[in-house]
Amino acid sequence: MTLNDILTAALAQLDRGHDAQTLENYRVRLKAQLCRTQYANDAQRELADALGLFRTDKVRTSAGIVDTSLLPRRVKRIERVVQLGRAVPFRCGDRTNTLLLPYDTAAEITYRYEPRTLNDNSDRSDLDDGLLGLVVNYVVGRERLGGHKVLVARRCFDTKRRQHLSCDV
Repeated sequence: MTLNDILTAALAQLDRGHDAQTLENYRVRLKAQLCRTQYANDAQRELADALGLFRTDKVRTSAGIVDTSLLPRRVKRIERVVQLGRAVPFRCGDRTNTLLLPYDTAAEITYRYEPRTLNDNSDRSDLDDGLLGLVVNYVVGRERLGGHKVLVARRCFDTKRRQHLSCDV
C-alpha cells in the first residue's frame, strides 16, 4: 500500500471525498503542516515499536568495523551478529553508527528497525499489508482529534482577541 492509498482510504473514512482533485487539495493544504503524512509515519513508527520489527542484512566489514548507517533501514537496536556461521560478540565503536566485530569478514546483522518515512504518493510502506488498515485508522483518529483541537484553538483565539485573555488549548 502506498502513501496515496493510505491517504485516500483515510479521506474516504472521514467522508471528505477521495477523488484525485480532493486528495491533491488536501495534500497541498497539509504539505506545510505535514499532518496526514506525519500521522501515517507516526503510525508506522508506533506499530514498529509495538511489534518489534526485525530484519537481517548482510554487510561487509573493514578491519572488523561495520558502519550501520549503510544498512538499508534506520537501526534502532542491534540484536545479533553472525560471522563465519555463528553468533559473535560485538560492541559499539568510537564513532556513531559503528560496530566492532571480532573478524574481518562479511557479517549478517539482525536488528530492530524504523520503517522508511513516507513522503511521496508512490512511497510504499515497509509494514505488512495486513497492518496498513491500522495505519489508516490511526490517521483518521489523529485527524479527528486534530480537527477538534483546531476548533478549540480557533474559539480560544477569537475569545482572546475579543477579551484579551489568555487561554489554554
